[in-house]
Amino acid sequence: MKFYTEYLTFKTAKHREYINMTSQVESALRKSGIQEGMILVSAMHITAGVYVNDAEDGLIGDIDEWLEKLAPFRQGLPPSPHRRIERRFSPEEPAGAP
Repeated sequence: MKFYTEYLTFKTAKHREYINMTSQVESALRKSGIQEGMILVSAMHITAGVYVNDAEDGLIGDIDEWLEKLAPFRQGLPPSPHRRIERRFSPEEPAGAP
């Protein structure tokens, strides 16, 4: 069985961006020389995600609108207390403490 690993890095400027990385994934596949099998694309960071869908502007706009309703961007506000890593992993209180 053949394996190939390539890490792609994307720098973004906004709080939420959608990057069509099809060409980069296709390029990695070509470089691998693998002709048959499956490919795994994974986001290696908890605030990133990978989804597979058509790169259609209307659909991406709908997804962006849905995400904003689900998790509104809190520009200029401090992070929610339950999201602060230093609090969640503080030695003084157990993880998940209120």
